[in-house]
Amino acid sequence: MLFQKYEKLFSGSFFLLIGILLATQINKIKITNISMDSRLLPIIVVSILSVIGLLLVIEGIVEIIKQKNLNSTKLNFGQITKKNIKNILCCFLITVLFVYLLPIFGFIISGSMLLFGIILTLTPKGKQYKRENIIYYFLFLSVAITTGIYFLFVKIFLILLPRGNIWP
Repeated sequence: MLFQKYEKLFSGSFFLLIGILLATQINKIKITNISMDSRLLPIIVVSILSVIGLLLVIEGIVEIIKQKNLNSTKLNFGQITKKNIKNILCCFLITVLFVYLLPIFGFIISGSMLLFGIILTLTPKGKQYKRENIIYYFLFLSVAITTGIYFLFVKIFLILLPRGNIWP
């Protein structure tokens, strides 16, 4: 209950923590002489994460002040079911498979497989979805997003992504 009640404060703190951790690692990036500095994109990402985290923390503090109810200290993270644990483990295994297949197949194929697997794993299994038809949509969506990310980094940011060993 506490986690749900103060979710903005917790998520904002998480974003701030990730931003701080990433900011400490930016100095380890080697500077290259490509069209732009190789540290520019990480600095932009860290800045965005930090601003989002700060805004969420401020919004969470404003909600706490409005409620003035700090008496409940019992943490409740919701129900942990076998299905949730299975989904988490499946996403972890898909990510490990992605890391293993990235040098072999390259970013587009491996990224599409990663995104397709995670979307398929985390989609609710209800009657509102016809599994036969939606799988093609998920496949198209994962290939389109991965290809778009690839061209964004290669053509606009001029950052090379892995092509894999199966390409000539």
